Amino acid sequence: MNVKLGIIRDLMAECDGSFYLYDESVISRQVSTLKENFPSFEFLYSVKANPFPPVVGYLASQGFGADAASSQEVCISGSAGLTCEKILYSTPGKTRSDIETALDKAVIVADSYNELILINDAARKKGLHVKAGLRINA
Repeated sequence: MNVKLGIIRDLMAECDGSFYLYDESVISRQVSTLKENFPSFEFLYSVKANPFPPVVGYLASQGFGADAASSQEVCISGSAGLTCEKILYSTPGKTRSDIETALDKAVIVADSYNELILINDAARKKGLHVKAGLRINA
């Protein structure tokens, strides 16, 4: 029997059949492929694809930034060691609470004039000067 298949069967028995299995070598190979084929690009990992902290942490260690779709994803990305400048918080319809949570942890991409006002108000209250992005639909 294939050794890997045996290990997977053992894990299935141990976990009662339900678990996620990640192969770091596969992720590493994909990272290498991207870096080799697009050497002048900076990559952002879409955290919503898989917010599992070890996966986010591994990709951060490989130089990837994060595209976060929630304030929780912003926090996961920050816990993975990413700086504010390496995390883009780009989901539409952010609440005041979402913005306050992410304000000093990510570059917030505003989808409306109202979000720019919320970002400005939150920054003023915290005594911060922050960078923000603006998404424009033409």
